[in-house]
Amino acid sequence: MPRAVNPDGSLKSADDWEVSTVRIGEGAAIGAHSVITPGRTIGKWAMAGSGSVISRDVPDFALVYGNPARVQGFVCKCGKRLENLLKKTATEVIYSCVCGEEIAIKKEDYQLLKKRPA
Repeated sequence: MPRAVNPDGSLKSADDWEVSTVRIGEGAAIGAHSVITPGRTIGKWAMAGSGSVISRDVPDFALVYGNPARVQGFVCKCGKRLENLLKKTATEVIYSCVCGEEIAIKKEDYQLLKKRPA
């Protein structure tokens, strides 16, 4: 955690800080009071629930929430949760949305999905 003063009590100057960026993908939605740590990327059309603490990159179309935010599912461009799994291939998982859109999720992103207890 950075401090505003040096160990001797003097104020830090502008040169003492490292500026970092946060990248927000097209169509992404971030809920109120969420915190995004520096250097993170929020993927296109991803959604983060209110109050989430985002300390890792968020994949495209991912639904994340919590502290720390974890992938809880995937969403369509229309905002609906993707639940109708069409097929799995070697590289992606394809969902069908109620709006008619088909969304391809990268296999490595799909594997981030936190499995719910049965």
